[in-house]
Amino acid sequence: MIGQNNIKQKLISLYEQNKLPKVIIINGPKGSGKKELVKWFSQNSNIPFKLFENKIDDVRSAIETSLNEYTPNLYVFNNIEQLGASQNKASQNALLKFLEEPPVNIYVFLLCKDKSLLLPTILNRGIVLDLENYTKEELQNFNDNELALSVFNTPGDLIKSKEIDIEKLVADTNKIIDLLDKARISNALTLSKYIKIKDEDEGYDLDLFIKSLKYCFVQKYKENKSERLRQMFNTFYNALNHVKINPKYFMDNFVINNYREIQSWI
Repeated sequence: MIGQNNIKQKLISLYEQNKLPKVIIINGPKGSGKKELVKWFSQNSNIPFKLFENKIDDVRSAIETSLNEYTPNLYVFNNIEQLGASQNKASQNALLKFLEEPPVNIYVFLLCKDKSLLLPTILNRGIVLDLENYTKEELQNFNDNELALSVFNTPGDLIKSKEIDIEKLVADTNKIIDLLDKARISNALTLSKYIKIKDEDEGYDLDLFIKSLKYCFVQKYKENKSERLRQMFNTFYNALNHVKINPKYFMDNFVINNYREIQSWI
């Protein structure tokens, strides 16, 4: 694994001193290498790992499996911040009980994109390791395209961006910023064609699209510092992130639901 040297050293040091906490929270944005860090630690400590999601069946499976572990194991739960959602109460309660007193041979790694979304009862169970920002030299190992390195700052995004025409993505998102500045619903309603909501859809990966859009907005805002454009972009950006959380909230619905607010700024 490239980068994260301080965290890697801390994990190994805690392990060698027999001080590794039973619960470790790894915090970092999507694509920053949380799972890769656990794989690296697993290889260097010779402790196997098992990956679970936060669905109730996976949590129950982890609890049942842990009772039969007679050698050390790393139990890894992904996207742990989603346990705060009301629809995941059963998973949340089951996992909290599991974290109160993990079996002797189990070390639990909780992976999250934003630790501020975690329940205090989860945060208090162990230590939090915040992933470090990658240097440009480290990121060049994943994609050496200069424009891609300007737009994206995580290994995952840079690897995914190698599969697309980055110049076209930036050109398309620049065009959208220009249309947004005009705040016409007929312009904005064409946005859905750019986004891949489902695997079979044409369009860009939503994460890459949002980050390219933010990059293009920042460049334009530096030029004219338009407060009106900033307000519209914030509404637009928040709605796009809502699409990411809930794919059923399609792009066109965003435009219709926010059209009155956008019109009020004209």
